[in-house]
Amino acid sequence: MTETLRFEAISLSYRMSHGEEQVVAVDRVSMSVDAGELVMIYGPSGAGKSTLLNLAATLLVPDRGRVLFEGRDLADLDRGAAADYRKHDIGCVTQNFMMMNGPAAENAALKLMGTGVRWREAVARVAPILGRLGLDPEKQRRNAFDLSMGERQRMMIARALSNDPRLLLADEPTSHLDSRNSEEILAVLRELCHERGLAALMVTHDPSLAVLADRSHELRDGQLFDYAREPANADAVSSE
Repeated sequence: MTETLRFEAISLSYRMSHGEEQVVAVDRVSMSVDAGELVMIYGPSGAGKSTLLNLAATLLVPDRGRVLFEGRDLADLDRGAAADYRKHDIGCVTQNFMMMNGPAAENAALKLMGTGVRWREAVARVAPILGRLGLDPEKQRRNAFDLSMGERQRMMIARALSNDPRLLLADEPTSHLDSRNSEEILAVLRELCHERGLAALMVTHDPSLAVLADRSHELRDGQLFDYAREPANADAVSSE
């Protein structure tokens, strides 16, 4: 498989706002995500999961190590190139729903329209993705604010996939879904990764979802562990 994303022995620390105490968010983490692969990282709140996504999205820069996208060091991107990377190369599912007052299909098409695609074409392009994620035409026409939380989550996943990204970064994409719907959505995401050659990195607090990914790791205290609980860092055997 072609490697899409790689963390090379990355570390990142920050200082608490109320003092000089330094907190290690990620500690010498090394791992990769290949094209066509859904990789999941699970762990408790504060373990550093969202930090990894923000590093991959160029919203943070590591203190040490490198983050590579298709072999290119993301630290070399200037502000404009980083913005283009986020607009065209990656899709992001966040825990915050940024919605407008209008049909679900139009909300899902917002990212495409932001890249210059006309409204009618953008809505037509997201419709099959929404359908694949379980939103039928009637729900696609429904006002986004009238959807259930789970339906809104599906809409946001469709938005992230709308520009056919090469890398999907998903922060708790099943947080508003029950167990059955979580399994259904993750099965569809994995299928889409395989079909499109899409690399996906998903983080969750729920370890029961780990079996639904192509590969899973646990993040604890900033360090990455595989199922054998061997640290996947610069001083340990890699779990790749």
